[in-house]
Amino acid sequence: MEIVYHFIEECCERYTIDESHGLRHAKDTVAWAEKLIAEEGVVDPVERRMILWSAALHDMCDAKYTNPVEAAEDIRKWLIACKWSAFEAETLIRIILSTSYSKLKTQWKATGECPYPDHGIFTRAYHIVRHADLLEGYSVRRCMLYTRHRLPGKTEEDYWTLVKEVFHNRVLQYVTDGWLFLPAAIRYAVELDKIARIDLEREAWTA
Repeated sequence: MEIVYHFIEECCERYTIDESHGLRHAKDTVAWAEKLIAEEGVVDPVERRMILWSAALHDMCDAKYTNPVEAAEDIRKWLIACKWSAFEAETLIRIILSTSYSKLKTQWKATGECPYPDHGIFTRAYHIVRHADLLEGYSVRRCMLYTRHRLPGKTEEDYWTLVKEVFHNRVLQYVTDGWLFLPAAIRYAVELDKIARIDLEREAWTA
């Protein structure tokens, strides 16, 4: 994974991606993906690589920081240079462009239908990546980092108010709203929910 992490560092510098969506987030998302891979019994090396690389790269063409089309093309060219097939490279791009909770929720509200795309033989890979990213979303620390980045100059009281709104209106609803449905992810989420609520109450994070 070191080659992937080096590429992510380059992307973060190029697109001015802050810490909340940078290398640490990539590594932490990969860590969750590895746990879900074990729980789901993924053994195929191609599927495993698709999951781990997608989990690492999923924010490198985020519209909050990049032009997604241009960034996706950069990733595609880099994957081909890393000896990925054109099909696999295109699949990874489609996976990371379809993991955004905000975009999926907007589509769900607009159409009233399940917004998850069909990624064929890599559909399980897609959902593992998506679940890993959502589990990473339970980090109060990361939410605070992004809130400070997005809205500089506010008071600490303001920041905590905004972070609490995000958690109570979004993150703490992932399970009940059906965004997390893999059994292992739900099990992890129960514990993460408890930790997040404590952190929000204390207005301090444990990790």
